[in-house]
Amino acid sequence: LRRPGRSPSSRGPDLPPGQRPLTRPCLDWSEKRPHLAGALGAALCQQLVDRRWLTRLPEPRIVRLSSAGRDGLARTFGLTHIPDPAP
Repeated sequence: LRRPGRSPSSRGPDLPPGQRPLTRPCLDWSEKRPHLAGALGAALCQQLVDRRWLTRLPEPRIVRLSSAGRDGLARTFGLTHIPDPAP
């Protein structure tokens, strides 16, 4: 993580200043599973969109994992099982 103003070569999402909590749990209403919310969740999501690992769909709050995202997440975090993205 990095705060705004840190070196662009730093890895990780920028965390904007504000009233939003750093992290908080949030129950995904469609999948009935918790996900990361708060400033960290929003910054991480934006970084994944910027890398084109996630694509925002027209419906609000819906994203799709790309093939590049599947490969990138597997490589970055050493994940061995990530389902193929939907077409």
